[in-house]
Amino acid sequence: ISSAGGSAERAIDAGHSVFRSYEAKSVEPAAIDDLSKIVEGALSAGVSESSFEIDFGLAREITYYTGMVFDLIRTSDGAVIGGGGRYDNLVGELGGPSIISARGFAYNLDTILPQSNTKTDAGSTLDPEAN
Repeated sequence: ISSAGGSAERAIDAGHSVFRSYEAKSVEPAAIDDLSKIVEGALSAGVSESSFEIDFGLAREITYYTGMVFDLIRTSDGAVIGGGGRYDNLVGELGGPSIISARGFAYNLDTILPQSNTKTDAGSTLDPEAN
């Protein structure tokens, strides 16, 4: 499945195909079904299918992710401007209640904000090297 990707329709079809081949071994295709619902919701909200792609090969080196991970990519230059995913066990690992489903993301502000020596209203600069 890690080689499946591209348009949402193509990737989801490929994902279902992979899971169908493992049905006899009790592999659940629920994750693909959930992703399909997310795509349907995005499309019904007016998001163009050409504005996103699915890549089942995307992985993170951070071990607390327990499910889907994603990147937000700026289309003008391909820069990763954020990312996130699902991390069901993280709250418990940090001392909170152990059974909490969680999802989240963060923006890469160093990619989004332009490097600038322009003074802000507070008098500091936006360039971290200049402060």
